[in-house]
Amino acid sequence: MLCGLNMMSHDIRESRRASDADRLDLMFYLPDLSGGGAERLTIDLCHELQAQGHIAELTVDSRKGENSDIVSPSVRLHELLPGDRPARRVIESGFAIGSMGAMIESCLASRKPVFTWQRVAALAAHLKARRPAILVAALGYAPFIAYWANQIAGHICKVVVVEHNTSSKAFLAEGLPIRKLIRLSQIKALSRRIYPALDGVVAVSNGVAEDVSEFAYINRRSVQTIYNPIPFDRVTRLATEAPGHEWLQDDAAGPVIVSAGRLVAQKNYPLLLRSLAKLNARPGRQMPVKLLVLGDGPLKQDLMGLCRDLGIESEVDFLGWRANPYALMSRADVFCLSSDREGLGNVLIEALACGVAVVATDCPSGPREILADGLYGRLVPPRDVDALVAALVEALDFPESTTEDRIARAAQFSVPTIAAQYIEYLSQFMPQENRICAERKPEA
Repeated sequence: MLCGLNMMSHDIRESRRASDADRLDLMFYLPDLSGGGAERLTIDLCHELQAQGHIAELTVDSRKGENSDIVSPSVRLHELLPGDRPARRVIESGFAIGSMGAMIESCLASRKPVFTWQRVAALAAHLKARRPAILVAALGYAPFIAYWANQIAGHICKVVVVEHNTSSKAFLAEGLPIRKLIRLSQIKALSRRIYPALDGVVAVSNGVAEDVSEFAYINRRSVQTIYNPIPFDRVTRLATEAPGHEWLQDDAAGPVIVSAGRLVAQKNYPLLLRSLAKLNARPGRQMPVKLLVLGDGPLKQDLMGLCRDLGIESEVDFLGWRANPYALMSRADVFCLSSDREGLGNVLIEALACGVAVVATDCPSGPREILADGLYGRLVPPRDVDALVAALVEALDFPESTTEDRIARAAQFSVPTIAAQYIEYLSQFMPQENRICAERKPEA
């Protein structure tokens, strides 16, 4: 079945190869190439768009990061800030009329005004030199930088933002310091001024779309939902490799749960650890359930301490980041996501691609959409230990959907499939004169 799905992805790519008239001219803009899922999927999209005959340049402030090595030579990677005095180049080439407000706002709205201005100036200079049709920005301050830079460059291109997070939920997070709350308030004010002026906004889930429309005061109908892709072919291929962990190589080790993600408060690993302790304390359980945690982060030592306090040290292994987490996922009995909030939750799609049974908190906003209201995995209320324990017991003992069903669901999020949705959406922003020129045949 996996072979057939992989061939289908190849057929989709070939059947959708762009003609000259339909070719998109895109510049994707990210802060850097760190190891997050959003960075990786943007790189995957660039690869796919290039393979289909479109222009998809990847522009970053810094090319540093764990994902820098996976950018193919077929994709042009441009680093903005290697120390090339971008501000001077913008000044020499001339400001756009009316851009002074953008320059002032970009400096006043940042904790690091000099660095922010450098980013804005560098991107503006590159836009004037490169002149793409569409600038697609995502993550952190990148949407604001993109908007300001395009103003300073003279509105050279259309600006589209991809929103990956439920920003308003950050205001509801417990224990945020006053300084961060003030910062979030500033970001909200900026969003409400800038987002209505953008040419397009993409949200990675319907939940994120609802959130950004409320957070930024924009019409919900103007926000396009396009789910994040996963490299389906690569995931399913890597899933067949040896897991390299003794708990997954010996059935005598007992049932194994896998979880993956940054070790941060948003992921609520304490909920999963407390649920594991309660699960293994249930009467009649002959063999303890083990937990493998893939990922790293600032809370690692705290979580290891909680394992000691709960008496489950020998049943939990923190593995850090793995180049191939899919070999572990595919051999596990259950994959569990215990987050308080997600933008989409790409790791759930990857788990489905590995064929493993899934249990997830029904947090805003992605899990319910990915699992189709629970059709492809169990959903439980966030922060509910008893509900999570019950769902894990059911998933271990009575898996609902079949492995084939889960893999087929994940295939709906393949890179070629999602790239086609981006192409359809972004095509509306291409200048009409580009199409006319492309359609003209050279004179004999």
